[in-house]
Amino acid sequence: MTTATNIVWTGAHTYEFDRNWAQLPNGIPMPAAAVFGDDEDRIYCFNRNPEHPIMVFDREGKFVKSWGAGMFEFPHAIIIDQWGYVWLVDRNMGQIFKLSRTDVAELL
Repeated sequence: MTTATNIVWTGAHTYEFDRNWAQLPNGIPMPAAAVFGDDEDRIYCFNRNPEHPIMVFDREGKFVKSWGAGMFEFPHAIIIDQWGYVWLVDRNMGQIFKLSRTDVAELL
């Protein structure tokens, strides 16, 4: 018999999967496409909710803010690089968006 575990990865660092980590506002679904964390311990979820395509959470999972409504057709990927640029890929539009720290700060 095998048992399910919430621990993922092996080696020097392991991570615990918590299905209830994200504390979403009531009635707002988050069909996640990709997630990435910044150097201020915020987590960005790029998802396929057209009204809230980018949802930002603090490290404990508390919802901070959402932004990007009307910017995307089909969110696909997100990466935050070492300089703090947020790169977003929209599959259907065939576009990559690059936002600076200043751009993101204005949206937060």
